Amino acid sequence: MKNICFLFFLLFPFFFYGQDPIVGDSLSMNSSEIEDDSKKKKKSKKKESIFNFISKDEIFEMTLEANFDSLLIHKKRMVDYMPGKVSFNNNEMEEVDLKVEIKPRGKYRRKVCEFPPLRLKFKKKGLKKMGLSRKHNSLKLVSHCLEDKKEAERNIFKEYLIYKIYNLHSEYSLRAQLVKIKYVQSGSGKEIYERIGILLEDDEELAQRTNSEVVEKNYCNVDSVSTYNGTVQAMFQCMIGNADWSITHMRNVKLLRPEPNSLLCTFPYDFDFSGFVSASYAIPNPDYKLRSTKQRVFLGKMHSEEEMKKVAKHFLNQKKATIQMCKGFKMLNKRCRKDIVKYLKSFYKVLEDEENMTMELTKLCPKK
Repeated sequence: MKNICFLFFLLFPFFFYGQDPIVGDSLSMNSSEIEDDSKKKKKSKKKESIFNFISKDEIFEMTLEANFDSLLIHKKRMVDYMPGKVSFNNNEMEEVDLKVEIKPRGKYRRKVCEFPPLRLKFKKKGLKKMGLSRKHNSLKLVSHCLEDKKEAERNIFKEYLIYKIYNLHSEYSLRAQLVKIKYVQSGSGKEIYERIGILLEDDEELAQRTNSEVVEKNYCNVDSVSTYNGTVQAMFQCMIGNADWSITHMRNVKLLRPEPNSLLCTFPYDFDFSGFVSASYAIPNPDYKLRSTKQRVFLGKMHSEEEMKKVAKHFLNQKKATIQMCKGFKMLNKRCRKDIVKYLKSFYKVLEDEENMTMELTKLCPKK
């Protein structure tokens, strides 16, 4: 028996002579390839941005701590960032503290608002520790502006709703997130306010989502903007009754280039001067001799009737979804929602009159 076993041991290697590579090596190679593929997938998986982490269907709650005494005193002239801290609960309901830098932003609002809008710049080290992307670490905060809590919240909710409606109309649109913020004075730990605000995604993140690049300009020729995109944006501004924007002078509008050498696309922001919001501090634009912020003006270029009807059809196709969004936005009271819907329907009435639409829009253009 021992001789038979010894003979088998000697002859065993010859059973596989001339065959494919040894199975063990093959399996080893396959497992190595699988491991490499796994590493590649992990490497290619994009990390979540701070905005995506914060983005929820409900209001996101956070605490912002900084030297607000100094910020509010110097809000009109302040250009440098000051240190601060943001605290909130993560997905495991554990409190997270992130270092940020903050400064007032905007022009008009930082002059007239009791509390100015801010820019928050998160420290990249903290984002990395949370496993988040370090790339898009800057967010705009649309603050409550007014001391009157009730009016301030109403304005914020309306402006937030405008961002959500524009998401229906254009892929080149900023995402917005409602936040409830406790503002705490650093040092003393005293809570100053607890108010509702809006966080807006970073411009560069919008560009990444749409495979575009942000184009920085102080002046823009309207003819360098995509006819369809530019007209949709202008029609939307007319719909919400906003005359506080300009492509030519780059006011409350920014630009994206979808492809190299392509025409530009616009995305708007800051809608507090619109008739839709009707903020108490908003004033009608004197450049167009408006008597009320609710008075509409069409500031886009009047293209061919075919182009204008194409854009009008787009808005009418989104009418039902837009109206339903407004009716279902329970954070505003019933009367407020009813007024908004009535205001929007007066705009749709112009578009629904196909025969006279172009003429009626022309009447809304500024008089030269």
